[in-house]
Amino acid sequence: CSLAGAYHLGKNYAKAIQVAGSRKKTVDYGYSICLRVLADSYSAQNNAVETKKYMQEYLALTDSFKEKNIFTFRDRERFQKELENMK
Repeated sequence: CSLAGAYHLGKNYAKAIQVAGSRKKTVDYGYSICLRVLADSYSAQNNAVETKKYMQEYLALTDSFKEKNIFTFRDRERFQKELENMK
Protein backbone atom coordinates (compact mmCIF):
# COMPACT_ATOMS: atom_id res chain seq x y z
CA CYS A 1 0.00 0.00 0.00
CA SER A 2 3.02 2.26 0.20
CA LEU A 3 3.11 2.24 -3.60
CA ALA A 4 -0.54 3.30 -3.71
CA GLY A 5 0.30 6.08 -1.27
CA ALA A 6 3.09 7.25 -3.55
CA TYR A 7 0.72 7.37 -6.50
CA HIS A 8 -1.72 9.39 -4.41
CA LEU A 9 0.98 11.86 -3.38
CA GLY A 10 1.90 12.18 -7.06
CA LYS A 11 -1.76 12.95 -7.80
CA ASN A 12 -2.13 9.87 -9.98
CA TYR A 13 -5.41 9.02 -8.29
CA ALA A 14 -6.57 6.42 -10.81
CA LYS A 15 -3.36 4.41 -10.34
CA ALA A 16 -3.53 4.84 -6.56
CA ILE A 17 -7.07 3.45 -6.58
CA GLN A 18 -6.07 0.59 -8.85
CA VAL A 19 -3.12 -0.45 -6.69
CA ALA A 20 -4.85 0.02 -3.33
CA GLY A 21 -8.01 -1.68 -4.53
CA SER A 22 -6.11 -4.76 -5.68
CA ARG A 23 -4.72 -5.51 -2.21
CA LYS A 24 -6.20 -8.48 -0.43
CA LYS A 25 -8.32 -7.44 2.55
CA THR A 26 -6.56 -8.08 5.84
CA VAL A 27 -6.90 -6.85 9.40
CA ASP A 28 -3.63 -5.01 9.80
CA TYR A 29 -2.02 -1.61 9.63
CA GLY A 30 -0.79 -2.16 6.06
CA TYR A 31 -4.31 -2.62 4.76
CA SER A 32 -5.48 0.45 6.67
CA ILE A 33 -3.06 2.48 4.53
CA CYS A 34 -4.82 1.16 1.43
CA LEU A 35 -8.19 2.19 2.82
CA ARG A 36 -6.86 5.67 3.59
CA VAL A 37 -5.42 5.98 0.09
CA LEU A 38 -8.72 4.83 -1.42
CA ALA A 39 -10.71 7.34 0.63
CA ASP A 40 -8.34 10.20 -0.12
CA SER A 41 -8.03 9.38 -3.82
CA TYR A 42 -11.77 9.13 -4.33
CA SER A 43 -12.16 12.38 -2.40
CA ALA A 44 -9.67 14.06 -4.73
CA GLN A 45 -11.86 12.88 -7.63
CA ASN A 46 -14.98 14.28 -5.92
CA ASN A 47 -16.57 10.83 -5.62
CA ALA A 48 -18.46 11.25 -2.34
CA VAL A 49 -20.05 7.78 -2.35
CA GLU A 50 -16.74 5.90 -2.59
CA THR A 51 -15.00 8.38 -0.29
CA LYS A 52 -17.58 7.78 2.43
CA LYS A 53 -17.45 4.00 1.94
CA TYR A 54 -13.68 3.81 2.40
CA MET A 55 -13.63 6.28 5.28
CA GLN A 56 -16.16 4.12 7.09
CA GLU A 57 -14.17 0.96 6.33
CA TYR A 58 -11.02 2.66 7.60
CA LEU A 59 -12.72 3.70 10.84
CA ALA A 60 -14.18 0.22 11.38
CA LEU A 61 -10.84 -1.50 10.76
CA THR A 62 -8.71 0.84 12.85
CA ASP A 63 -11.23 0.79 15.70
CA SER A 64 -10.35 -2.89 16.11
CA PHE A 65 -6.64 -2.15 16.57
CA LYS A 66 -5.43 -2.62 20.13
CA GLU A 67 -2.58 -0.20 19.51
CA LYS A 68 -2.92 2.88 17.34
CA ASN A 69 -0.03 5.01 16.16
CA ILE A 70 -0.04 8.77 15.68
CA PHE A 71 -0.96 8.43 11.99
CA THR A 72 -3.93 6.24 12.79
CA PHE A 73 -5.17 8.71 15.40
CA ARG A 74 -4.73 11.62 12.98
CA ASP A 75 -6.53 9.93 10.09
CA ARG A 76 -9.33 8.64 12.30
CA GLU A 77 -9.97 12.14 13.62
CA ARG A 78 -9.87 13.64 10.12
CA PHE A 79 -12.22 11.03 8.66
CA GLN A 80 -14.67 11.37 11.54
CA LYS A 81 -14.83 15.12 10.99
CA GLU A 82 -15.23 14.77 7.23
CA LEU A 83 -17.99 12.19 7.62
CA GLU A 84 -19.83 14.53 9.97
CA ASN A 85 -19.63 17.26 7.34
CA MET A 86 -21.02 14.90 4.68
CA LYS A 87 -24.32 14.52 6.54
